[in-house]
Amino acid sequence: MAEQKQHEASEKKLRDSRKQGKIAKSATVTQCCGATGVLLGVIFTMQASWVESQSLIELTFTRGFTLPSTLIVSWATLCAEILVIGFVIGGCIALVVEFLQTGFLFEISLVSPKASRINPVEGIKRIFGNLKRIWDPLLRCCFVLVIFSFFLNSIWKELVWTSWLDTNGQVKKVCQLATDCTLVFLFGYIALAIGDYFLQKK
Repeated sequence: MAEQKQHEASEKKLRDSRKQGKIAKSATVTQCCGATGVLLGVIFTMQASWVESQSLIELTFTRGFTLPSTLIVSWATLCAEILVIGFVIGGCIALVVEFLQTGFLFEISLVSPKASRINPVEGIKRIFGNLKRIWDPLLRCCFVLVIFSFFLNSIWKELVWTSWLDTNGQVKKVCQLATDCTLVFLFGYIALAIGDYFLQKK
């Protein structure tokens, strides 16, 4: 059998593929870097606002029943500030990673309204088509669960030991455990993203 000759794609085919959104890239890499930026932004913002958080914690335990509405507003404001900063940092990092993978790309045909997008029959077909690829997120969830299962025993012992500390010590210990779990998750997710990136390039 004669060997099949492989020819490089022409500029026109590459240009048409880019217009259709068919680009060799890894969404996992973008998600991983974006999630890393969000978590790091949240951690750094929490450290920067530690004094305010500590005063709110003390106020919650001492006068929580007398000032419920004030505490709810204060906690909601603080959490909103932390999350907004984290998501802004993560979004910027995700945009940079996406640009590094594909370059600048804006095609109006990808966002322009189409009849197939509002067709209920086409919508049902897309839903069932996505169900065929449900193994990908399930595999990621199993991967995360396997990683956390190795550290569950040690984390549980640390939480039991934390109950003997005072309020300030408990908060610091819980933050430390949350940071450790986040780093473990990120290292596993980064390994998964690297593997997915090279698979997409094949």
